[in-house]
Amino acid sequence: MTIGGARVGPVLLRWADAASSDDHPAITAAEDGLAAVGVQQVRRHASLDGLRARRFALGRHLLATLIGELAGPEAEPEIDTTCALCGADHGAPRAVSAPVALSVSYAGSVVVAAAAPRAVIARLGVDVERRAGAAGEVQSGLAALFAPAAPPDLAGWTRIEAVLKADGRGVRIEPADVVGDARDAASARLSGGTWMRVPGVHDAFEVATVGGADAPEGCVVSLAVAWA
Repeated sequence: MTIGGARVGPVLLRWADAASSDDHPAITAAEDGLAAVGVQQVRRHASLDGLRARRFALGRHLLATLIGELAGPEAEPEIDTTCALCGADHGAPRAVSAPVALSVSYAGSVVVAAAAPRAVIARLGVDVERRAGAAGEVQSGLAALFAPAAPPDLAGWTRIEAVLKADGRGVRIEPADVVGDARDAASARLSGGTWMRVPGVHDAFEVATVGGADAPEGCVVSLAVAWA
């Protein structure tokens, strides 16, 4: 199993494919290392099986690795996923003590993790989608969410999803309410960055889409940041 990686400005990306069997050495190592990221994550992993369990373990392994890269090998890798809105254990990953912003996304067996220093980035969201299927099929699947307007293409959808993750309110915000911001693109700090806005947030999120060598093969990845 190969772990890929890229840097987009101050954001580090790491990815892997969890399609291997349960006893693959990388999967076994990731599952054995769950204790380091906290009892809550061990319990959450125990509630899953098959591919969902494998990719969850890999995702936590990638996040813990990124915490170590950004905060140093002595940094505590514990992760909390308590939802800030309802208190249930289904929230976005948050480093308990390390000064690192985190996000993780799944597309089938592919896992993408993102991290950035909190001194630079206050909020972070990442989304990955496979390119499988024709563009028209992707748009058709999103049509109901954006009617009567035309749905976004695949890259546009990943940008919206990344913004919703960075915002933190998830399904409480309609995807169609995530809109482009008129801010001058020259103010962007990420390569290829543009700006998007959600209701109830004063400032805009900067978003960027990556592909090729900066993303898993056959996938589109977008990230959204709120600068500190």
